[in-house]
Amino acid sequence: DHPPLTERVTAAELAANPQLIKKARLALAVVPSDDSLKGWARTFLLVAGLVRAAGEPVVLVAEEAGTWSDSSAGAQNHKAKVDLIGLATNGRHRNISLVIVAQRAASVPLTARAQLSEIISFRQDETEDLEALAERIGKEKAEATARLSVGESIEWRDTLTTPTSKEKTTCSPSLV
Repeated sequence: DHPPLTERVTAAELAANPQLIKKARLALAVVPSDDSLKGWARTFLLVAGLVRAAGEPVVLVAEEAGTWSDSSAGAQNHKAKVDLIGLATNGRHRNISLVIVAQRAASVPLTARAQLSEIISFRQDETEDLEALAERIGKEKAEATARLSVGESIEWRDTLTTPTSKEKTTCSPSLV
């Protein structure tokens, strides 16, 4: 039960006012100060560091993670990828729930993908993406994503952590 995003700050504004992260019931969007891959990576590293230091329970959404965590984009992006993997594997020990958003399943680092307890996938039809999904949700469900229509999704939950699974859901096209 979280409020809608009520505040939007740039990474530079958050860096200048880091205590903002400790605000009660915070619903905050942090946008990179510049829109480069390095800018996105720097922003993730800043926010992840502040969230860890705050010590409060939090849901951290890593938007477009598959793009800015590409190690081939440079050292800053490699650090962001390592931090993303660290939060995926150990964030729960610090009350940090991580939501990873990416357009392509294969672009999410393997170690982070292996930690996912829930996947909501819209149409994926590239071989590499289907293989990445199949590793986690099974070949049959992964292949079903290639047959989805616009606005449809497949939801999968790790049965060890949550017992329900939806085969297909339709969303409003405006949400896609």
